[in-house]
Amino acid sequence: MAVIDGDNLTKGGELHVSEVCRVLSRIADTVTACPVTFAMQRRLAVRYMTAYSDLGWGVRFASMAADAADVLLHEAAEEYVAHSITDLVVASGDHMFSDLAGSARLHVISYQRSLSRRLELAASTVTFLDDLLPAAT
Repeated sequence: MAVIDGDNLTKGGELHVSEVCRVLSRIADTVTACPVTFAMQRRLAVRYMTAYSDLGWGVRFASMAADAADVLLHEAAEEYVAHSITDLVVASGDHMFSDLAGSARLHVISYQRSLSRRLELAASTVTFLDDLLPAAT
């Protein structure tokens, strides 16, 4: 099972659609044959629709409230765990997901600079996505 934070992976809308397509393609290769919940703020959803719409993931649109996508994804993750899921892929760097480590092994996918220390320490595995983006200048 997987939860994917679209807001985090677009860096809040800073990345070009083609960059997000590469990132989501890498994640899709990781979560094949696995139920996925993807969440993103409505304001970003239209801009990035071509990056995620054909992936077959469950999509949830979040309000503009702070951490709204994270809250939706955390609720989805809790549902997965409630159904005896022992491994959970978390594509986000947000510390909010670290508490799930008490119920499932967390396999985190994130950008190195976006990964909270708390989530990194809670994770069973961490995969970085930085190689998919152009080097910062």
